Amino acid sequence: MSEYLSWWWVSLGLSAITLGHWLIHNRAMGVSGSWARIVKWHEDSVADKSAKPFVNRPKLFMDALMRASIDEFGKDAVEAAIVMRRNRRMTQRDDVDVERGAARVPGGAHLLFLLAMIVGSALATIHTRGAMQFTFDLGALHRAIFGGGISYYLSLILGGLMIGFGTQLAGGCTSGHGLNGVPRLVPVSILATMVFLGTAVSVSLLINP
Repeated sequence: MSEYLSWWWVSLGLSAITLGHWLIHNRAMGVSGSWARIVKWHEDSVADKSAKPFVNRPKLFMDALMRASIDEFGKDAVEAAIVMRRNRRMTQRDDVDVERGAARVPGGAHLLFLLAMIVGSALATIHTRGAMQFTFDLGALHRAIFGGGISYYLSLILGGLMIGFGTQLAGGCTSGHGLNGVPRLVPVSILATMVFLGTAVSVSLLINP
């Protein structure tokens, strides 16, 4: 038994999952985004019902969007934006999006993705270590920094809240930006990943130089 899976197996697996998700759903994959969809399932359900009349009727959708844009920004601003768009060369991707509408990944796909992560992690642990054990202990270094008792669990709760706030503020997490955005050379994803990794390396060196 080895302590970790081979790096190249992990790389191939992550690549297959990321590309597969893109090919099937035509959307970038993100753990924080999937979790947010599950948490906000009621709001999503209401939004899906509101959007249902427009999914297969793109002309109706465009008319409603135009009406809302005029109400929000004014007729002159909308007309100026239309002229600017006409003067700009439209890509084939733009045409496809307009005609197909804004279909979203089903909530069930997000739930399946999160459950598969849990099951996959358990299977990987059993494969590499021969057994699986549930624990709330993050290791000796974490105990040395935050101590034990209530302070230990408060650090976990506070850390989780900070991660949730950070992923919403950055518009994604390491999977959304690092695995999906960086390979597509999305500027904000490259910047976000640099911040993620730079912070992690800096904190690691400060704690254990």
